[in-house]
Amino acid sequence: MDKIVSLKDISFKYEKKYIFQNVSFNVNRGDIFGISGANGTGKSTLLNIIGGYLPGYEGHISYETDRYSMGSMVGGASIYEDMTVADNIQMVNRMHKGKGAFVDESLYEITGLMRYEKKRASKLSLGNKQMLALSMTAGNELQLLLMDEPFNGIDPVHKTLIIKYLKKRAEEGLTIIMTSHIKGDLSLMCNEIYNMGE
Repeated sequence: MDKIVSLKDISFKYEKKYIFQNVSFNVNRGDIFGISGANGTGKSTLLNIIGGYLPGYEGHISYETDRYSMGSMVGGASIYEDMTVADNIQMVNRMHKGKGAFVDESLYEITGLMRYEKKRASKLSLGNKQMLALSMTAGNELQLLLMDEPFNGIDPVHKTLIIKYLKKRAEEGLTIIMTSHIKGDLSLMCNEIYNMGE
């Protein structure tokens, strides 16, 4: 199999106390890989380590992709609250000067965000903020997408549509690593699940 990320004996401690120890797994290209566990088991911390945002861990991580091909939706919705929905999308497209628009129009349509294009992001519901953040993160140029509790606040209809979309992207070669404390969400999407705290 074509590995894109490999973790070997990853451990992390905070104030001399280990949050988790000896986490090892491989993620193959095109996988939707889930990280499950109760609150406090270190799911978000591990995702931040994989994304390169949290130094000071023990162990080794190897990548078969670069940081420019990695998208991260970790630590809440990363959006520009004082800008409109349309301006958020335009900003991201300008930041990623690739072979066309970074934001995938099909995902933007699925989320229904066109109805709110003139609305400030700060005025959106939690679910719409999450969907805007996902639209701004899951770009056309990615090889690896990290998502931390991505369905918080999203209604069941949109969640079903987004799951279908992400599965299609994975079939096309996008690798997804996602966390959730709801195993049902992971079982709907993931071909492999790593359980933290077990």
